Amino acid sequence: MSSRIPAPDGTVDDLHYSIVKNSDDGKLFHTQHYIAYREAIILSTASGTYDGPQHIIPILITDGDGAAPCTTIYGENLYFKAGATYSFKARMLKITAKSINVFGEGIVTFDLHGDDGQTSTDAIGPAASGTDGTDNNESATGSQGSVGHTGGNGTAGGSFLLLASSVIGTFNVNLKGGSGSAGSKGGTGGQGGNGCYSKEHYTNTMFSHYKLEDLRSKYRGADGGNGGTGGNGGDGAVGGNFEATILNDCQKLFEVCQDDGSPGGSGEGGDGGAGGKAGEFLLGHTSYSGAIYHRKVANQGGAGGKGSAGSSGKAPDSSQKKKIFTDLVPGSHLPTAFPPDFLQMVCDRLRFEYHILSAATDLSKTSTSPDARATKFLDTLNFLLQTCPAASPAPPDVNPGEGTIATLRSNLRQSILDVKYCINLRIDIWGRRLNSIDTLFFPFYGIKEKLEETRHIEDAYLESKKLSGELNQERFNKANEFAGLVQSEKALDSKISEAALACQQLVEEINQTKSILEYKAHDIEGQLRKAESAVQGHVEWSGFGTLLAIGTVAVAPEAAVFEGALTVLEGADLDFNGITTGGGDNVKKSYVLRKITNVRGDVAEIRDKMKDLFKSMGEGGSEGLEMITVDKDKLTELCDEYLEAIDADGPLRVLFEDLQTQSETFNNLVLSYNEKVVQLHKLISDRNQAKLQQQVLQTASSQEDEDYRKMHLLRYFYSSTYTKHKMALIKQIATAAAGVRALTFTNPDYLASWMNFACFGAVTVDCLVEAWHVLRTSLEDYQLVESMNKTQETSFTARIDAAYPFVVGNLKKNRSFIVDLFPKAAVDAHWISSIWKDVRLQGLQVFLEGAKHRHPSDDAQISMRIRSLDSFRVCDTIDRKHIVCCPEVILPFSYLAKDRTVACKPVNPSSAQFQLDDPKNTEPFRRCLISPYTKWIVEVDEEVDVNDIAGVTMVFNIQGRSTQGKINIMQGGQGFSDRVIEQIKVLV
Repeated sequence: MSSRIPAPDGTVDDLHYSIVKNSDDGKLFHTQHYIAYREAIILSTASGTYDGPQHIIPILITDGDGAAPCTTIYGENLYFKAGATYSFKARMLKITAKSINVFGEGIVTFDLHGDDGQTSTDAIGPAASGTDGTDNNESATGSQGSVGHTGGNGTAGGSFLLLASSVIGTFNVNLKGGSGSAGSKGGTGGQGGNGCYSKEHYTNTMFSHYKLEDLRSKYRGADGGNGGTGGNGGDGAVGGNFEATILNDCQKLFEVCQDDGSPGGSGEGGDGGAGGKAGEFLLGHTSYSGAIYHRKVANQGGAGGKGSAGSSGKAPDSSQKKKIFTDLVPGSHLPTAFPPDFLQMVCDRLRFEYHILSAATDLSKTSTSPDARATKFLDTLNFLLQTCPAASPAPPDVNPGEGTIATLRSNLRQSILDVKYCINLRIDIWGRRLNSIDTLFFPFYGIKEKLEETRHIEDAYLESKKLSGELNQERFNKANEFAGLVQSEKALDSKISEAALACQQLVEEINQTKSILEYKAHDIEGQLRKAESAVQGHVEWSGFGTLLAIGTVAVAPEAAVFEGALTVLEGADLDFNGITTGGGDNVKKSYVLRKITNVRGDVAEIRDKMKDLFKSMGEGGSEGLEMITVDKDKLTELCDEYLEAIDADGPLRVLFEDLQTQSETFNNLVLSYNEKVVQLHKLISDRNQAKLQQQVLQTASSQEDEDYRKMHLLRYFYSSTYTKHKMALIKQIATAAAGVRALTFTNPDYLASWMNFACFGAVTVDCLVEAWHVLRTSLEDYQLVESMNKTQETSFTARIDAAYPFVVGNLKKNRSFIVDLFPKAAVDAHWISSIWKDVRLQGLQVFLEGAKHRHPSDDAQISMRIRSLDSFRVCDTIDRKHIVCCPEVILPFSYLAKDRTVACKPVNPSSAQFQLDDPKNTEPFRRCLISPYTKWIVEVDEEVDVNDIAGVTMVFNIQGRSTQGKINIMQGGQGFSDRVIEQIKVLV
């Protein structure tokens, strides 16, 4: 296993990018996160570092004061750190994912509460003082105090929207509205004006008299001003909205606080102003000695009154507040929940994972405890199928924009189905069957040079991430080239809409033509059914497929008539029950039609070619049709009766000619449609490329200069170039690993471990180089064993009835028997020695002792059919036991009853081979696909008399390696003599 631990290197094709949207005034208003990793943990700004499992990718998002008013997160399996608080105060947070989980022990808090109102803390000074008095004017009263500051209104709680198929852990969602703050205290009243300090002399004489009280009133200090009114309290804010579409059982995992904020209290009234100081004056009277004056003090001013309190704030209106739990219905909610671009990212990730899985694991092997990676892979695939279900085409009058979205979803579904079909058909993403190694060729040793070339590209990419704002002319030109591509996005959108509408029109024409073809195919079907009674009893397998095979051979004037009608007949409702491949699978209609359209000519030539056709169909190759042999004497009668019944030169031929004409029209429409779809895919790919480049531009803030914005494009250029080369190498390494696994039975866990990191961005060139060295070591070890111990051809004879006594009784009763041949049983019965390893089957013969033909003659044959199941046991050269999955083998077998002479037929003449691209290898390694150790089923023909059968012998022609080195086998290829077998304990 590789010791290198991959780490995401941040390439553009890593499965996370953000879309930042600004308003017209340049302010940030929406951030979208597409997180297409299988498992990712969301880290807030204050969460700190992440030190958990490496297959859970940490994603840092901006929360707190720097968060956008609206943040949207799309993901598959999202984790949130236990004990952490994700702060999106008074903002909107939308999470749409397959599942959300708490990572660790504790509770996750989403804090979207509204802030409390804030009352101004600015000081309110005392009001203006009254003016001081003069001899001519009395002092003035102080001004009333200022009104207190009004309390701040609370901020409404944010909105939390969630859609998830699964919830694990406990979550707190705080949507509390902010409370209003209390009004501040009113201002202090102004001080009263001071009384006048008068220098006037007031003299009481016999002619004038001044009252003391009057003078004191005139020169008194003024009263202080009243205090100001207290400030009004701020209004409380409403709690936020909560909407969750989850399974009903998950609702209890959320504790939601939507309390409204309380209104602010009233402000206290201000204090009254102080009274003015008392004035002074001179009051005197005359006497015999003259006027006598005394300084008198006037009255002091009174304090002002206290101000009144303000009003309390208002309570919020809660009538529009929402708290909605909706029970998730996947078929209704998932198809509209995720944007197509995000789903396409997940689908691309699945293709990469299946690419690795098909090379590193044996997906064709069924197991009660499947590999965890395969289970997760299939889980995601099913999730994608739910999010993108089949939908009927949009009507012609649909809005072009909506039509484009529908087309995107349709193309996305096709991408998902492509992966699903690979699994169902047990092929990898290049169309190779996973249960055989026939087509695994790889130029292994040439990969090393490409790895070294890509290392230089990787170094340039890593250096580009360190670039500052300086650009030379070459880099500047590259940046401008990418910037020009961004401008083409709008033009591409228009072309996509046009191509989508053209595809839609072609689909309608195709459907109309298909209806015509189905009608004509129905007429042909009726004509063929007229002859059904003429062939009944002559062929042992039944079904309309028989009639179709014989009828088309008989009436087709030339192969071209059917070549244009293949699509129609494939879609017709025809019964092909009873026709199976040599592997036991139901045959495809296209294969039947392809076989029979190769026959042409007049009736006599057709009859001869039918004999050859029936013969080839009965041989049971990997693609051959399973058909019971038709007796020679009955074949001519069968053909004559059938040709007469269907009137071979009559109306049926005309129907086929009409069918050909319509088929040509149909095929031309399909060709036009395919060309238009290819054009549409190319346009969408170009548009996605332009959009991604535009997103790179948008990540630069408005403060950055133009050169630094272009730097982002330059980094994208290096990143995309690096990714392109690296993905090509991953494909070649995966191909090589698949070949080495099948050749040496080495399990490349180091390759499968790449899937744990959910992105090929984590697979660096160092990882690829180390994988190459591990594969080379496995190959060299195998080459060493191969050179020391060459494969040898031999045979062994198994007396089946001796080890399995029940087979004779089963033959007499059911005309068949089943035996499960294990390596240990063969060794214990002394059929083969334990020194033989890596035993592979080349051919097989079965002899029934005492069997007779019901109609004895010189050419009478004992005929049977030998079948195997789809898995074989192989014990390699170091005693590791393996199960190899292969298609079912069906071998029609017969021998002359009089002398038991038979030619051994190879089970798989074109055995798998690997051509290792190494000058040291002079010959390719060859490996047979199957061994003799499996469950064998023998079915005896009805013409064989089984009443006197006394024994069953099976002779296996094999290739194997001996633990005793090269063994000299007797000349003539007839195997070992009994004496030699006894001496070396190899065969009995």
